[in-house]
Amino acid sequence: MTSKKTYRCSRCGEHKTRDKYYKNASHKNGRDNICKLCRKKFNDDYAGRRSQQKKNRKDLLDREASRRGCAICGCKLGREAGNVAHYHHRWPWMKNFNMSTSGTRCDEVFMNEMDMCDPLCQSCHTKVHLVLRGYKNIKDDNVHDYIDRWMRNTDNTKETE
Repeated sequence: MTSKKTYRCSRCGEHKTRDKYYKNASHKNGRDNICKLCRKKFNDDYAGRRSQQKKNRKDLLDREASRRGCAICGCKLGREAGNVAHYHHRWPWMKNFNMSTSGTRCDEVFMNEMDMCDPLCQSCHTKVHLVLRGYKNIKDDNVHDYIDRWMRNTDNTKETE
């Protein structure tokens, strides 16, 4: 009778046979150091925490957008208003990441990035980027005023860097 070699799980501490561990070429024995049951529980917990954090961030962005409204035309934004907010970075050279893909960044970094953005409706956001790309046929004075306002502030921001 041959006895199978067992390995100790670094999570639960139980000794289990090799087939109870996932393959992992980076380990000396070719197997993970956490058993399959513990690995699954760990992955499920992580996925749940990450999913909840993303939901909280979306809710925060939605609340902020509905509180402030579009920075150009003033229309209501947010899920209740049925108008999705686009967060426009006022100073693109200071942009660290897209607000829509902020995912699991720490709260302080996320809030600093949010402070550098204005919520805009889709229509105004599109017009801003068309004007910035040199498209001449945008006749919306509010868009031009908005761009002029943050371009004036841009000069002050570049001087302080």
